[in-house]
Amino acid sequence: SLPAAEDQMRMFEKEAGFAMALLTVVQSCPDKPIQLSAAIYLKNWIKRCWEVDTDDSTVKAVPIGEGDKTTIKTSIVELMLQKTGPSRALLIESIVLVSEHDFPGQWDSLLPDLASRLKPDQDVSTVTACLDTVHNLCREYPSMFRTDELFTEILYVLSHVQAPLLAIFKHMQNVVATSQDPAVAGPALVALRS
Repeated sequence: SLPAAEDQMRMFEKEAGFAMALLTVVQSCPDKPIQLSAAIYLKNWIKRCWEVDTDDSTVKAVPIGEGDKTTIKTSIVELMLQKTGPSRALLIESIVLVSEHDFPGQWDSLLPDLASRLKPDQDVSTVTACLDTVHNLCREYPSMFRTDELFTEILYVLSHVQAPLLAIFKHMQNVVATSQDPAVAGPALVALRS
């Protein structure tokens, strides 16, 4: 039954190494619905348990252990780039959820990793995924209260992505302008919209 399965998953998530098990299912399970279910569970687990107020007696969630947090942060970007469609979107959401707590201070490798993949010679799918992720990381900036901390974070982001974004824009603009093949120009237009 579904409630019994959920209870079992909640027991497993307390064990060290649970993150790697979920990431492995998302990465290599041949059954797409199971892959997608694992990606959904990962996102919801991060949302529920990345940071837990242990002083609040009404909270029953067990915080994700430091080992599992490290596993997630070192593996999730590469996994997101390997996936497409809904799985990729869920992994981007998971990255954003982690970044709400750990970026940039405790996840200083995230932006350099994404920026290093924003190159004109990179495949359009990778560029689009990285652009979508950076966009989602920054989407709250316009509505946030202006503070020195916010401006410091924005400058940090710009220092990593400004030059790669300009290079990508120029390259994609050139591809769209010079390509006669819609199969080439179409993905470039999608990347420009990202």
